[in-house]
Amino acid sequence: MKAEENILENWLKKSLWRDIFYKIGMWCVISIISFYIAAKTANFDIAKYLLNFLDKSMPQVNYGWMVLFIIIPVSFFMKDMEAMKPDVWGMETLRGKCGAALRKVTCDLLLWSSGISTALLTTSLIALTILFYREQQVAYKNFAQVTLILMVLFIFLCANVWCYFMLKRDKAALFSIMNSQRGVKLGYFFIMLLCLYDIHDISADIDKKATVEQSQPKTS
Repeated sequence: MKAEENILENWLKKSLWRDIFYKIGMWCVISIISFYIAAKTANFDIAKYLLNFLDKSMPQVNYGWMVLFIIIPVSFFMKDMEAMKPDVWGMETLRGKCGAALRKVTCDLLLWSSGISTALLTTSLIALTILFYREQQVAYKNFAQVTLILMVLFIFLCANVWCYFMLKRDKAALFSIMNSQRGVKLGYFFIMLLCLYDIHDISADIDKKATVEQSQPKTS
């Protein structure tokens, strides 16, 4: 059974960027609606809502990127190998089919991560804007720290979108920049080492946070 085709679907298919920005727009709308519904409840506390949202979402992002740091470079490597050696890594081969399947999974995980990142950024902007408006002295005091947090979230979202775009487009990544198979392989070797180092740092931060939480006394 084929999926339904309509004007919007056909318009989005004409450009990959259209599809990406459409998804980001929908995530923003969903985040705004969720915040609005939560704000209508009795005794709504903006600061508490934001902290709870961050506490629940950030661990998911950290674990998600631990997985993405492993499969993203592998997906890019297989995509470049398909362009460099189509007879061995083409779509007609088992390697090519495995590479296509891995890229599909990676793109889906990137969309999931982008959705959470967009929700974090949108919710943080709304909540912090309201808090700054109500408590201007606190806003000026912590402006640099808040700006840094928002910049990190924005860069994180841009990284997700860029990786998704590069994997979905019909063009190789490194091989389109440097026309050298040895250079491409060496480049991915260093990229994978860097990703493994980042995974170690993220894992250490998660373990450290878990240790701190376990060491805190429980309140009844």
